[in-house]
Amino acid sequence: MKDPVQPPRIDHLPRGTIHAVGAAGLETAAMVRFLVESGRTDIVLHDTSPNLGTAIERTHRFQPRAHVAGVKAALQRCGDLRQGAAYLTGIEAAAAILVPVAWFIHRVNAPLMSLQNRFIKYPDACFDLFPGPLIGVTGSAGKTTTARFAATLLNGLFCGNDREACFDLAALAEATAEAHAVFELSNRHLRNGFRRVLDIGMLTGIALNHEPDHGSFERYRAAKYSMASRCRDFLYHASVPASFPDAVALSAQGSSYGPKGKWRFEGDAIVGPGEIKNALHVQDLSAHNLDNAVGAAAAALLIGVPPAAVESRSRRLKEVLPRYRQSRREIGHRLFVNDAASCMPASSVPAVAAIDRSSVLICGGDRQRYRVGEFDDLARAVARSGHVELVCTMGPMAPHIETALRQHGFDAVARVAGVEEGVERALALPATAVVFSPGCGTGSMFTDKYARGEEFDEALAKLVPAG
Repeated sequence: MKDPVQPPRIDHLPRGTIHAVGAAGLETAAMVRFLVESGRTDIVLHDTSPNLGTAIERTHRFQPRAHVAGVKAALQRCGDLRQGAAYLTGIEAAAAILVPVAWFIHRVNAPLMSLQNRFIKYPDACFDLFPGPLIGVTGSAGKTTTARFAATLLNGLFCGNDREACFDLAALAEATAEAHAVFELSNRHLRNGFRRVLDIGMLTGIALNHEPDHGSFERYRAAKYSMASRCRDFLYHASVPASFPDAVALSAQGSSYGPKGKWRFEGDAIVGPGEIKNALHVQDLSAHNLDNAVGAAAAALLIGVPPAAVESRSRRLKEVLPRYRQSRREIGHRLFVNDAASCMPASSVPAVAAIDRSSVLICGGDRQRYRVGEFDDLARAVARSGHVELVCTMGPMAPHIETALRQHGFDAVARVAGVEEGVERALALPATAVVFSPGCGTGSMFTDKYARGEEFDEALAKLVPAG
């Protein structure tokens, strides 16, 4: 089949069979469900899993049961399923190909490289269907929280990344032109590109993360910077140019936010360009989430939300904090903090800073590449805290974390085999807080960040008496 001049759109499909890659995955399944419920069933499903039902349950385990049932019903109505050795068989005959944003990281998808002009990528599907203004949020850390905050202040739709996503494409298609949607965009979304220009783009910060997707940190950083050229208005955290001199050019393309930014928090008000002031109800937010709130408020004000509405809606910000961004539980005399979503050292620094009592930090994990000095900021935060009694380290990154800690004068370190042993060591001390903040990727240790968060909760259920 000859490739079209322009890639197809999900709302204007060409004649011929549609092929869906990674049918059990969240993004592809969402696109298939939308098409099936719109009356299109001539869809060939491709998946590497030998059992599609089991794969759907695994990838959709954090989604509402009604959504999972809808996905299963939609996939069952498609005419053909190609798995195992038959994966991607006949895909060269596809009129259009539905692909998830991470298709390129899997070697088994190499045959797709020459077929990209037939792709309907998940972000494009969402953006093509939604008629109203779009806000995109990216960054190495804080993007989920900032996107949730922005959606709340805009009274709009939140479309997240990974497991915490809104995957109901019908809701996007049914929205009015007056509605707003906030999309959390990963480095993979940016690398893949998308057709539509965003009304507002936000960059929350950059740190070492996801190098394997890009081949180098420089390319990863460039993908994040590319947000500035894909939107009409651009907001970036003030720390970015300070951390990376080559990012100074961003200041000419947008507005900074944060403690030293053009948009900042003073007293109980947001201060921005033109002396715009808007009171926010954020007294209970931690310091890093206050930054996220400032960025979200700046986006809402820039897009035209009245200051009074931003002020009123800010009362709900604490309610929409992502589930796995940091859950806190008091059991007996101890506070337990599950910060399993922390995938880099920079994300664990606020977790340490937010504790004001004697504590044990459990951290460590895996990553494909270690850079000398990347745990220095975390080690410095631990050493200066005055409340951390012990750091339990685990995984391949444990030696590097321990070296950084000792270089900064902190010697109370214990190597543990995993999360449960870390909790055991913490409970043996009189410390009144136990903080699980890995500061590393999952690598070979866990399926994903959600799995390790569940392991921490399971360890508490096993080891900590209730009440």
